[in-house]
Amino acid sequence: MLAKLTALLQPGGEAQSMRLSREYYSLPYDDTKEFLTDFLTRVKILEERIAATRVTMNDDKHTLLCLTMALPPRFRSWCRSGQLQRE
Repeated sequence: MLAKLTALLQPGGEAQSMRLSREYYSLPYDDTKEFLTDFLTRVKILEERIAATRVTMNDDKHTLLCLTMALPPRFRSWCRSGQLQRE
């Protein structure tokens, strides 16, 4: 029952999936500060949280995710607002 309540209280949707995916793809590992098993645990938790959003990432969403990670901060809002799709 606790697992069901936790799942219901987790934020979901495309925005959450994109945020978690961005975090997943840029997850740092520093072997001087953590063990590999701890890092792999963080990776697994992020994978599970992404899967829990139940969002399928099509090519357009994947492109927007890559752009939000690669573009300078001043241009990232264009990706979020969809302005790049119209231009």
